[in-house]
Amino acid sequence: MSHPEYAPRWRTTSALAALLLLLAVPGACMPHQAGDTSPVQSAEAQPLVGPVLLVYLTPSSIEVRAVEKDAVLQFTGQVEVQQPVLMRSDVALSASCYWPATVNPDTLEFQGSFKQTFTVNVIVPAGTLPQQRQTLEVVGSVKTPGLPAKTANATSAIYIADYPLLAVQYDVMQTHFKAGHTHDIKLTVESKAGEDLELTVTGSEDPDSPKAELRGGPQTIPAREGANVTVRVTVPKNAEGGTQTLHLRLTATTRDGGYEYKMMLSVPCEVDASITSAVNKRGVLYMVAFVIVALIAAFYLLKGSWWGGKRFRRWRAARKAARGATHGTGPGPGRPSGPVSPRP
Repeated sequence: MSHPEYAPRWRTTSALAALLLLLAVPGACMPHQAGDTSPVQSAEAQPLVGPVLLVYLTPSSIEVRAVEKDAVLQFTGQVEVQQPVLMRSDVALSASCYWPATVNPDTLEFQGSFKQTFTVNVIVPAGTLPQQRQTLEVVGSVKTPGLPAKTANATSAIYIADYPLLAVQYDVMQTHFKAGHTHDIKLTVESKAGEDLELTVTGSEDPDSPKAELRGGPQTIPAREGANVTVRVTVPKNAEGGTQTLHLRLTATTRDGGYEYKMMLSVPCEVDASITSAVNKRGVLYMVAFVIVALIAAFYLLKGSWWGGKRFRRWRAARKAARGATHGTGPGPGRPSGPVSPRP
C-alpha cells in the first residue's frame, strides 16, 4: 500500500542522510588534490640520493733513507661506496706526490655498497736530501649516471731520515799551525746525492778561533762521486798554544734546498817560544801596564818616605825646642841664647 502523502518527506530525509554521509567521509568519494600523495607517489617525487664515497690510505706516515739506490714505497688504500639504493657507480683514482707516484688500479666499478682495495707506489730517488717531509695524496672521484660527481681524498706523510749526504776524509797531522799564519788542509769529499752539489765551507764566527774558507771559492761535486778540495785555515795572531778546535760547516746546495755537514778538526797550534808563548797579547799588555804602575807606585813610595822622614825630623826638633823653652832650659823671650851664669 502506498502513502503518497509521505513521499516528499521520505525523499527529503534520504537526501539529507546522503549529504551527511558525504560530509563525514570527504576523501572517500572526492578525487585526490594535487598536493595529496600516497606512499608510492612520495618515493617517486623525492630527488634521487647519490652514493657516499670514502677513501682510506695506510700507513699514515712512513720514514725512509734513500742513499745508495732508489727507495720504492708501497701504500695500501681502500675505497668504500655507500649507496642508499642499488645503482652502478664508477670511481677514478689519482695519486700525487713530490716524487713519482702511481696508483693501481686507477678505476673501480661498484654495484651497491661495498669496499675495494688499491695500492700506491712512490719512488724516492737515491741521494735525496735528508730531513725533509713530503705528502702523498690520493683523490677518488665517484660518478653515477644522472648524478653529479663527488670526490674524497686520503693523505700519508713521507719523512726522509737524517743520514750523512757527504763523506769527508782529511789529514792535518803533517804540520803544526802557527799563530798569525795561514795553512791549507786537503779534504776528500764524497757525495752520495743523486745530483751535482755546490759545496761551500765556512768556519766559526768567534774572532779568537781559527778561520776557514774553501780555497778557490765554491766547488761543484758531481753526483755520487768524490772530489779533492782545499780548505785554507787562518790562525789568529792572539791564538794560545796547544790544540785548537776548528769548526767547519760544509754546505751542499741541491734543488731540494741546502744540506749542512758539520765537522770539527783538531788543529795543533804553535806560538813563539818567548813570553808570548805563555800569555797572549792581551796578557802581555796587562803585564806591561802592571809593571809601569808598580814602578810609579814604588817611586812615589820611596819619595814619600824620604820627604816624610825629613818633615818628621823637623817636627821633632821644633817640639824639643818648645819643651826646653817651657822648662827654662832653652832659649826664650828675654833670655840669652847662651849659657847663663849663676848670680853671686
